[in-house]
Amino acid sequence: MVCTLTNEFYDVCIKPEGAELTSIKDKHGHEYLWQADASVWNRHAPILFPIVGALKNGVYTYKGRSYSLSQHGFARDTVFTLLQNSDNYAEFQLKSDLNTLRNYPFEFDFRVIYELKGNTLVNRFEVRNSGAEDMLFSLGGHPAFNLNWLDGDSIEDYYIEFDQPETLPLWTLDNSLLSNTSEPYLNNDKVINLHESIFDRDALIFLDHKSKSIALKHKTNGRSLTVDISEFPHLGIWAKPSAPYVCIEPWQGHVDPEGHNGQLRDKPGIVELPQGDIYRAGFSICITGL
Repeated sequence: MVCTLTNEFYDVCIKPEGAELTSIKDKHGHEYLWQADASVWNRHAPILFPIVGALKNGVYTYKGRSYSLSQHGFARDTVFTLLQNSDNYAEFQLKSDLNTLRNYPFEFDFRVIYELKGNTLVNRFEVRNSGAEDMLFSLGGHPAFNLNWLDGDSIEDYYIEFDQPETLPLWTLDNSLLSNTSEPYLNNDKVINLHESIFDRDALIFLDHKSKSIALKHKTNGRSLTVDISEFPHLGIWAKPSAPYVCIEPWQGHVDPEGHNGQLRDKPGIVELPQGDIYRAGFSICITGL
């Protein structure tokens, strides 16, 4: 059953499958979230847990045993339990069980929280280590935003803007793994102009950015959708080539590098959470110029 949130700015929907955000509409009825057209890309805003990106050969090793996980982990394809729901708040839970333990040998209690605060939708994560040993994981967000704010829009009508000038190389994917080499991309720049071929080589991957937020902006009407990425060190920007959406993805970790040794503890961005501790992180979405 779909969960709904509402206030004077937005109507929001979340489904228990993956605790996935499925709709962000303003009060004029305009939809900002990609509607999972199966002929293009069949997701809206998947949650990435307990890994981000793909594993080398689809396998990792922990304490001498090999396990397999699909890209971005299992949370996005698992039904969560709705713990709380009010007009402006929803909390979902996913707990480890026999199914998760087969390929991820850690006991956990993972909470996904959505809260409307004025014109901001907050998406928070809480990872609780309920096992008897340190827990290893990564997590991230993957919301996809429509590029149809005005009738007749194309991808060229939009740009991405960091809140601070960035000097960052571009990391690309090679057979779903992080390439061994990067290439110059941003040189004290804030803006990335979107265009039809920008994702022809897959995602744009930026590691260790300094910006606290990143905005999707329209070139002519002044509207802006800002994602607070201050609690995540890495960033992916992606869409299927020529598709009418763009994903802004705050990541704690990222895909395995080509030369990765396969050890889960050495996967980039892995968090080591002690027994009984809670890890908290999150991002938010704010639309202005409505």
